[in-house]
Amino acid sequence: MNKPSITKVLFSILLLATALACNLGAPGEPPGQPSQDASTAIPESSNTATALCDNPFYPVELNTTWAYKSVGSPVGEYTYTETITDVRADGFTITSDHVSFTRMQEWSCTLEGLLALTLDDGSSAGISSDQFQMDLTTKNISGVSLPASIKPGDHWTQTTEYEGNGNIGGTAVTSQGTMSSNFESLGEESVTVPGGTFNAMKLKLDLTNDVQLTMQGLITPSSSKFSMVLWWAPNIGLVKTNTAAELPSGAYTETIELQSYNIP
Repeated sequence: MNKPSITKVLFSILLLATALACNLGAPGEPPGQPSQDASTAIPESSNTATALCDNPFYPVELNTTWAYKSVGSPVGEYTYTETITDVRADGFTITSDHVSFTRMQEWSCTLEGLLALTLDDGSSAGISSDQFQMDLTTKNISGVSLPASIKPGDHWTQTTEYEGNGNIGGTAVTSQGTMSSNFESLGEESVTVPGGTFNAMKLKLDLTNDVQLTMQGLITPSSSKFSMVLWWAPNIGLVKTNTAAELPSGAYTETIELQSYNIP
């Protein structure tokens, strides 16, 4: 049986960048929650030193669940759910469920806003198939993922450095990478998805993922770019994402939409 190519492994690592960038996991089954309408005004942030996790666009409440559907991805059409499974004074845990596995991602709550601390599953993220496996670990992270307050025209950044160890068909492989995210707020916009109609804050995200893979002394560098538009609805969360990606293996466009949600 042929071993997977380095290009295939790089492609898998690069796809992970989109999941981290918009806090979206992988395929799963949505809960039976009817569509809801939430056309509301954009609120002011209520973040304080004693309520760090309060955010106008992310309801950090235990057992809050969102169901999403993706079309246009290189892996095909899929659905998944995200649930807040743990809430602390200074952070929370997101669990993403899909058909074949579950992922977890840790977030930190700060005065500046919310920050994704890990790729997923605690301190690492796993990529695997029948012939290759890679465990990625976050090394350094800076910036903010979702500020405590967002106004039209605001800009902010996030940088995540990671490394990985794994194998391709039994051959050891290591990786080092950096994901650089540049955000811009484009202002309010009404958006309709299966989960409802929302007066959302529209954000532009330009993400670059640079990764270097080493196998049998051969170093293979690669870089991919993701241009994303995200719609965050107040008191609801992320409701839609459009992604245009340029990967070494080719370009693609993907749309993810909120199907339903349940906020206790």
